[in-house]
Amino acid sequence: MKKEHIAIGLVALFFVGGIGFWYGRSTDINLFGTGNVTPFATSTNGQPPSTRGSSEGASSTGNITPPPQGTANSNNVSFTKNSVGYLGCSMTVNAIEGYHSEGGTTLWGEVGDFGGGTISAWAGLLPTSKTYWSGFDAILAKNPGTKAVWMELCISVKKGGTANDTYENALVVRQEILKRIPNAVIYVSAQPMYTEGHVCGIAGADGPAKMQEIADKLVANGLAQKGPVLGPLATGQTADPCHANASGKSTMGKQMVEFFDK
Repeated sequence: MKKEHIAIGLVALFFVGGIGFWYGRSTDINLFGTGNVTPFATSTNGQPPSTRGSSEGASSTGNITPPPQGTANSNNVSFTKNSVGYLGCSMTVNAIEGYHSEGGTTLWGEVGDFGGGTISAWAGLLPTSKTYWSGFDAILAKNPGTKAVWMELCISVKKGGTANDTYENALVVRQEILKRIPNAVIYVSAQPMYTEGHVCGIAGADGPAKMQEIADKLVANGLAQKGPVLGPLATGQTADPCHANASGKSTMGKQMVEFFDK
């Protein structure tokens, strides 16, 4: 009788264990099956969103905002000499001159004739627009290893800046870059601001801030990486109401080297 009781007990234990196993399996399938899983949200640049919280990971419209990149190296992009192109305006030229004087080698070694190169100009809205791209193309031809471009956004109140130096036209400039360098990494910055409420008459009082808004929007939408923040330029660092003197160029040059060469 004792053996019969043991046998019956073992059968009952096996039966109960089997029920528990299959219940657990059905729960696993319910939790991880395709019908109940919310896949990880994907940002507009194909990367997972920030996990710090909804205020940082998504915009008010529900679109995922990629985390801004602080330096070139944070993007895991390794650059070689003259592998980063650039475009912009006379302020960009000032920064490039300072960059070269401070020993920078990652960006193109030539100084482009890009004075007056506002968003409107690069977007093809001015009679001189073709000259900017022909200058860009000439330097690019000498540097076929170019795999990234630094795009500095500039505005001019004297050239229809209020109406045409816009986000939509910055997208046109971006597309022109990608036509020439498919899959290029694009870094975007605004033209520098100034200290003590100084105003550059060409840009207007709120011009640099508007350019920063456009740059931030490009980064937030995953269409560019955050470029170096230049300036602000103090009154003693300008050669005229807008452009940098040697001191101003040096300041921006060091900021450029810190971003692209370290």
